[in-house]
Formats: sequence, structure tokens, C-alpha cells
Amino acid sequence: MATLTIYLDDETLDSVTAAAKREHKSVSGWAREHLKEAAKPAKGWPEGYFETIKSWGESDLEAPEEIPIPLDDIHLDEPEPAQGA
Repeated sequence: MATLTIYLDDETLDSVTAAAKREHKSVSGWAREHLKEAAKPAKGWPEGYFETIKSWGESDLEAPEEIPIPLDDIHLDEPEPAQGA
């Protein structure tokens, strides 16, 4: 395992030490975990996502028909009737 030396100002070191203590880890273990997470490829849309979505427009998929529900029939404060009642 390689060794990494970094220089931190006192305020940052205090914050890192407190964070490691909260997670019951050594400063080295805490830093290793967080550096590993930060070094992962950028989060966002998966590779090829937009090409896949674009290809859906070329398929036979159709939007489902809307089912109209009168707002007067929706009662959020009343429990639903039991099945079989």
C-alpha cells in the first residue's frame, strides 16, 4: 500500500479528526475511504444513456391512455375500504 503525505491547515485537520472519530475510524482510514469515493468516475448519466433514450423514439412504444379521475373522488384523509368489503 502506498503512502500519501498531505498538508492540512489546523481547521481542516480538526474537522477531519472529528469526522473520523464520529465514524470510529482512524484519520488514515477515514481519508482513504473518502479519497476512494471522490476518485470514482464522475457521477451523472451513465455512458450511452442519451443514445438509448433517443432510440426509444424509433420504437413502437405508445403512451398509455390517461384514465380520468374526478378530483372529488379522491379522499386523502379517509382510509381505503378493506378488500372484500
